[in-house]
Amino acid sequence: MKRHERLLWEYCCKHGGTTFANAVLDGDPYPHPRRTDGIRFSYGPPRLISWPRRDPEEFEELLHRAQRDILPVEAIEVTPWESSRYEVGQVEVAGWLLERLRVKPVMVIVCGEANPRLNKFLRKHGIRLCAQGKRATRAD
Repeated sequence: MKRHERLLWEYCCKHGGTTFANAVLDGDPYPHPRRTDGIRFSYGPPRLISWPRRDPEEFEELLHRAQRDILPVEAIEVTPWESSRYEVGQVEVAGWLLERLRVKPVMVIVCGEANPRLNKFLRKHGIRLCAQGKRATRAD
């Protein structure tokens, strides 16, 4: 398992729920829709489902529950290295796409190390940071 995948799996195990990895969300205005590292629904034991192998009905049901504010949902971006502006941009767009689907997501960056220069920006924009390294100042 690559470190990127391991970090996502460890996060999923810690927080539970069903996570769809490399998710492609409807409504992306670009011709080649982006893949979000993870869309996690806080429901049930930890499961990590690869997007190509997903059950579309299960994803739609969980999304429908999230749309009715019954089920919390997270947009997750992962980097095995230090958090950067790249992950911030990716998770912001994933959050925006979920909002267009009438879902109120929590945006999360899972990283190897926290970049302390981003902390103020992350707090201001409500982005949670889960850092595995020694400079983790704001891990959840």
